[in-house]
Amino acid sequence: MSKKIIASMILGLVFVSAIGYMILTVWGQSIKVSRANQFFKSHNYEKAETIYEDLAVDLPTSKVISHNLGLCYYQTSLYERSIINFTKCVPKENSLSAGSIPKFKNADTYYYHMANAYFKAASADGVDSQTSVKLFSSAVTNYKKALLAKASDQSAKYNYELAVLHLQQMANKPQTKQDPKQEANDMLQNAQNSEQLKAKLMPDMAPTSGKDW
Repeated sequence: MSKKIIASMILGLVFVSAIGYMILTVWGQSIKVSRANQFFKSHNYEKAETIYEDLAVDLPTSKVISHNLGLCYYQTSLYERSIINFTKCVPKENSLSAGSIPKFKNADTYYYHMANAYFKAASADGVDSQTSVKLFSSAVTNYKKALLAKASDQSAKYNYELAVLHLQQMANKPQTKQDPKQEANDMLQNAQNSEQLKAKLMPDMAPTSGKDW
């Protein structure tokens, strides 16, 4: 057998091996995503989170992985991490002009879930009023984008109005000092109103099952 034939056979084997490795890798990643989605759907967010974190290392540009990992962080109240991951799924803020319709795949889902994360972060205990206003404003902005991408989304419309209501309440909050007893009563009433508003948020969270790798 000539050296040329042997060399050709070796190159062929290397090529076939490389293709086989790629197929096995993609297949293995798909299985991991499926397992993580099942854990998420059964409310075992910690296990789903662990799998998605591993996948995020191998697939750092995958919007599907970033989105689903963001959902896991959202469900475990890690809203800052959640926002970071959702942000990876959408264009940079200055690349989308005001009022323009987002036309990339799953735009309504990504903006909606990011808005929910901002909303939850703004409502979290211990957040000062100035930070809360900024976070609610970001929630409003992203709900708007979700509605531009899908005008029929009733959950986005409802949550948008809810976030606007929060901002209005904060803007109308009196800044002058008042009687301590009255102040305590107002704080109690505001707390009750806030809890009612929190309870009405419609998260509508579900992992993305599509593949982009």
